[in-house]
Amino acid sequence: SGSTYDCYPASWPQGSHGPNLESFAQEVLKRGALERSDCMIFGSRGGQVVLPWLWKVKGDAVPPAFVINGGCAMNLPSGVSWPANAVTFLLVGGRDTFRGGLSPPEYVADTQSRVPKDNRTTAILYVNEMIHMPQAELLSAILRPPPPPPPPR
Repeated sequence: SGSTYDCYPASWPQGSHGPNLESFAQEVLKRGALERSDCMIFGSRGGQVVLPWLWKVKGDAVPPAFVINGGCAMNLPSGVSWPANAVTFLLVGGRDTFRGGLSPPEYVADTQSRVPKDNRTTAILYVNEMIHMPQAELLSAILRPPPPPPPPR
């Protein structure tokens, strides 16, 4: 928050011309970050603007995405061209401001409804206790790599 790119694009209400989140997405693409990444992690605004812009331009060539707050699964002014084969993990919270006035079941159902029907590569994890800025312990537990498999016998 407060960085050079931390504002919505001009096509959004109260958005502005660059630098903004859309021009940041353009910079990510220009610098070849997609080709050098196995996975991309997006926070709330990145999930709302950066990831949808990358999907619009590169489709399912975008690496798997971990989206904190599930921003790409909201009713967004720019719409979302969610690729059918996009590998996406959405982490959404019960105490997140993005939930609005929806009940937990309504929020999960609304999030699910925004994933394309033919997409079979998106997972949604709803954590009732999660606030907008997830607790460090929660993120650490989710992002921790799995233990190595046991040695063969």
